Amino acid sequence: MQLQRTIGNRATQHLIQPSSASPRSVQRLVVPIGTLDATITTSKNALLEHKLKTGSNQSETEGDLAAQGNPLAVLGDDETLYLDGHGTAPEDLNHVPQAAVRFGDYQPEELAKRLKAKGLPATYRGKIYLNGCNTGTGMAGKSYAYRFQKKLLKLGWSVPVKANRGYSQVQSDTGHTWVNPATVAGAKERATLDKLGSEAQSLQDKGPQYLKRAQKLLDTMPPTSERTALIEELAVKMDDNHKKLLLKSNEVSDQKLRTFLPDKGLKLNLPAPAPKKGGCFLTTACVAYKGLADNCEELTVLRAFRDQYMLTLPDGPALVDDYYRLAPTIVHHIWEDEGYAEVLEGIYQTVRRCVQLIQLGHNAAAMNIYTRKVLDLREKYL
Repeated sequence: MQLQRTIGNRATQHLIQPSSASPRSVQRLVVPIGTLDATITTSKNALLEHKLKTGSNQSETEGDLAAQGNPLAVLGDDETLYLDGHGTAPEDLNHVPQAAVRFGDYQPEELAKRLKAKGLPATYRGKIYLNGCNTGTGMAGKSYAYRFQKKLLKLGWSVPVKANRGYSQVQSDTGHTWVNPATVAGAKERATLDKLGSEAQSLQDKGPQYLKRAQKLLDTMPPTSERTALIEELAVKMDDNHKKLLLKSNEVSDQKLRTFLPDKGLKLNLPAPAPKKGGCFLTTACVAYKGLADNCEELTVLRAFRDQYMLTLPDGPALVDDYYRLAPTIVHHIWEDEGYAEVLEGIYQTVRRCVQLIQLGHNAAAMNIYTRKVLDLREKYL
């Protein structure tokens, strides 16, 4: 179904596939943030062009948060939202970037409010990708993405957020994002790339200079053997400069591969915050960190285990109530922990073990292991 949608003062045609048409359809809404300059335009177009080349049933839309109206209203509840813009971040003495302070024109709390003002559906539970430099950089609880996600939660949206942990670039031929890690080693690689780039630019600038000097000789000197010798000398220098430029360009390309590493696509840096009530808090946090869906095997099995086994035990309801009282605070402290990735991976391994035991019919053993894990986390974080 082809629809005509007007965003701001621009009328653009899009191929819109309603989310109700297929539960597997994914619409990616690419929205430039802040000033729509050349960098944002290039990045946005690369994302769109790449996805259009795939020929899949994924539909494409574009919008602009600076435009009039509600460009986000077309986004389906389970679809993905790309926000594309500049991330502005300070650097430390080693030139390592810190957490971004602005994304486009917005601080994280302002951006969350902007999404609401621009029509983000109240029922939206998809994924949001902050495609900008250093939007995911910083300690847990301090990054732009974390603050943005926290504000969204206060506004009523519990959604996963993907962000870039370092300076990022979008490849024009594929639309994929590559990131320079926000580390001392990453900063050194970036400095080397900048140095090589400057050297290559200097060599490239010499080419027109040689041509200009040769043209001046042709314009100002009579056709003598001296002029011929001078022009031949310039030709040798131009050829030598061209060879050096090719070698330096290869160095730049090789260094760029060491400096900017491929991003993990939509593997999430920050899963959706645990819901305020209901659900399996710790399991939700760790499976979202692993990039799994809300209806994954782990969550489905443990929810059934809770309802069909734990709640039928004499002390089961009290245990479940204690869990719901403690788990949200534990999850919050896990995200504040610098080693949160290792902690969540440990929880996930425990969850997998419990799922396997439940599927084998060993419910009591599974409950003991999970309970022991919760008690260990309570001792560590509360």
